[in-house]
Amino acid sequence: MKVYELRRAPNARRVRMFLAEKGIEMEYQQVDLGAGENLAPATIEMWSRFIEFNLWLPTGMAFRHITGFYKDRERVFPEWGEECKQQAQIWFDKLDARLAEVPYIAGERFTIADILALCTIDFGKVVGLRITPEQLHLQDWHDRVSARSSAQA
Repeated sequence: MKVYELRRAPNARRVRMFLAEKGIEMEYQQVDLGAGENLAPATIEMWSRFIEFNLWLPTGMAFRHITGFYKDRERVFPEWGEECKQQAQIWFDKLDARLAEVPYIAGERFTIADILALCTIDFGKVVGLRITPEQLHLQDWHDRVSARSSAQA
C-alpha cells in the first residue's frame, strides 16, 4: 500500500501520526496540491467526504434529535432532527442521479464511499429515511452492495 500525501497538510499528518503510533511503516508518495495533482484521481475521497458531511452527519443528527436516544446527556431538538432528516433525504436524490451514471458511488468499483453510504442509509431507517420507489438507481445499488458478503459482517 502507498500513501499519497502533501507532507505539510494536516490530514496527511494525522494519517502519518496514526500509522507511527501503530508502528506501521508505509511508502509515501508526495502530491503537488498546488498543481492540482489531487483533483482527478481523488474521486473516492471526494465522494467519501460528500457522504460524511451531507448524508452521515445529518442522519446522525436526525437520530439524536428525533429519537432522543441521548436525552440523558444532551438537549434534544426534534425540529432540528426533522430538518436534518430532510437534508439527508435530499442526498438520496443526489446519489440516485450519480448512480444513473456509474455502478458505484465513486465510479467503476466498490469503495469506502459505498460502505459509508450503505451504512448510513441502513441506519437512517431508524428515523424513517427510506429509498423512494422513484429512486431506482439508488435501490439497484443498495440491493447489489447489500448482497456483498462484507455487508453481512
